[in-house]
Amino acid sequence: MKSTSLLLFLLLALAVPNFAQDPVVKLELEEARRIAVEHNPDFSISRLEIDIAKEAQKQSELKGIPQIYGDFNLQRNLIIPSTPVPAKAFDPNAREDELLLLRFTTEWTSNVGVNASYDLFNPALQGEIKEAAIESKIKETDHLLAKNQLLFDVGNAYYACLIALEQVRLAEVDSLSKFKITEMTQKQFDAGRTTLPVLNQVKLDQNNSRSNFQEALKIFKNSKEKLLVLMGYSPNDSITISFKEELGDLLTLTETQDIQEPLSLSLQKLQQQSMLTDIQLNTARAGFLPSLSLNGYYGSRYYDNAFSLFKGGNWFGNSFINIGVKVPITEGMERVKKISQLKIQQQIIAESIRSQRNQHELDRNAANDDVNYYKQDFKRKKENVAMAEENLKLATEQYEKGTILISDYYNGVYTFQKERTAYLESLYKLFVSKLSLEKANME
Repeated sequence: MKSTSLLLFLLLALAVPNFAQDPVVKLELEEARRIAVEHNPDFSISRLEIDIAKEAQKQSELKGIPQIYGDFNLQRNLIIPSTPVPAKAFDPNAREDELLLLRFTTEWTSNVGVNASYDLFNPALQGEIKEAAIESKIKETDHLLAKNQLLFDVGNAYYACLIALEQVRLAEVDSLSKFKITEMTQKQFDAGRTTLPVLNQVKLDQNNSRSNFQEALKIFKNSKEKLLVLMGYSPNDSITISFKEELGDLLTLTETQDIQEPLSLSLQKLQQQSMLTDIQLNTARAGFLPSLSLNGYYGSRYYDNAFSLFKGGNWFGNSFINIGVKVPITEGMERVKKISQLKIQQQIIAESIRSQRNQHELDRNAANDDVNYYKQDFKRKKENVAMAEENLKLATEQYEKGTILISDYYNGVYTFQKERTAYLESLYKLFVSKLSLEKANME
């Protein structure tokens, strides 16, 4: 027994030398999902994209308020512009055709004031605000789709870790069993009760069992690293995952869960895209209408040949208010083409919605069928592995007593290993089928 414990210690020490020094994270499935939602960097990017879309929406809405800005400029006229005027306007004695050059500004001019503009009617701006709101909702739907995919991936990786951990446990038991068989066969060989080929075969099987144990540890390590990455950790972080749930408990839990049937997120996104196209089409049609704006200015202008900005006598008030109307003319031809494109886009989205509904039902039906199939398949595999394990125990007892040949014993071992592998594969497929059904109901 001491030698058996020593072998197990050495195998674990060689395979996972740093496990004992690592901090331990105790996990159940929902906890792993919660951590992933909070810390997964790719999912965080999706969340930040929603913030960008909301800020863009606010930016569009701000365009609907009056636009007010200050204005100041200072100008040094290097050449004073002039214009010809009838000289008779200034000199009654001048000839009728005589002209006089009149300088109409000074060497220094300046302007300071406040401008204001407000769109009384601007269909393009109203459409832009509505589009930004819908695009923000589309980003939120994308975020939910990303969350749905992340929850599926985390669940898949979590179950893979549990299965891999069970493989490690079974490989460990198999290694210990092979070690005991080797000890016993060695004693039989030393006593002349077995042959060298039989002893060599037993040792060969023991080496293969050790390799299988190492491989199981490697698979578990890779599964754990994948789960860590999905949870937002680095695969090189020194973290040991301790699972709170056993396979049997987890299976019982999933049997009692009710799967909701909310609106398909992909269908919801298509409907939002349809709304966006409708808004764009209405905006394009409204583009044929004139836009109406109210504009105003209040300020003062400075004129002088000397640079004396604080000389009050050279400042002259200037203010106005007007209503501006912009009537599109040549833009109409381009807008007609855009309307045609948007109408086609509406048809594409309508067909996509119809296709998505059909695909959603197909995926849900397939996922339901998989769950029902793997439930039955798992029950059969569970019964098979129980019978194979019972037969192996009987074969082990008989071999230890010397009542059966080692070939008969190995037949029992092979059958048990085959059924054990089929059992774990069926269990994993059952878990994944439940995840797929959950994912299909959402998408």
